Amino acid sequence: NAQEMDLGENKLIPRQSHGVDVASIGVMIDPDDPLPLGDSAKTNLMRQMFDSVQWGRRDYMIIDFPPGSGNEITALRDMVDGIRISALIVTQPQDVALASVRRTIALIRNHSIPIIGIVENMSGGAFGSGGGEKLAAITGVKYIGAVPLEKEIREAADAGALIPSKHFDRIATRIQSSFNRRSTGGNTKGSHRRDQGHTEQGDQLAGDDPGVPVHQGPDDAPDGSG
Repeated sequence: NAQEMDLGENKLIPRQSHGVDVASIGVMIDPDDPLPLGDSAKTNLMRQMFDSVQWGRRDYMIIDFPPGSGNEITALRDMVDGIRISALIVTQPQDVALASVRRTIALIRNHSIPIIGIVENMSGGAFGSGGGEKLAAITGVKYIGAVPLEKEIREAADAGALIPSKHFDRIATRIQSSFNRRSTGGNTKGSHRRDQGHTEQGDQLAGDDPGVPVHQGPDDAPDGSG
């Protein structure tokens, strides 16, 4: 059944999971109800998530975009003008996913949004592995790590439970270190190269400390794109 978000001082109070405040249209509708949304409806819904939810003061806000997002990223860039944002790219390892993610990376760069790095999800087994590192080499974006396709991780995610994992710890540590370098004034160095008419910045992009990280997630994409 749909779960209502409580109403605070004229704003919705986000639900909390493991100490993290969360707001999603998914907790406000019945799981069997379809939700067809055009571009303008998606943009309006995203704006409502900013304006109608009682977020308070936040160090970071993470926005999980569906696979293959395009206009939503453009709309976000306009909504948070003046706030530092960055993108974390998540991909599955197979080539059909990498092709879609390359286009997403190009779109993000067209908006001059720094990219923290690339994470390979559902790594191993039938999906193969190494796609994230391959994509990093092609695009010049920093490779952060991989999350393996393991039964324990899937079951914990389905149950909404936390699971200790060296894979998650390694990825989180690398992301946090990039934040720390920026906040402490550290000088990150990266290579710059021209490729197909745009400048690609490698590790330097990973040093940008985002106010609103944009997460492109592949988990429910038929082609694994994100």
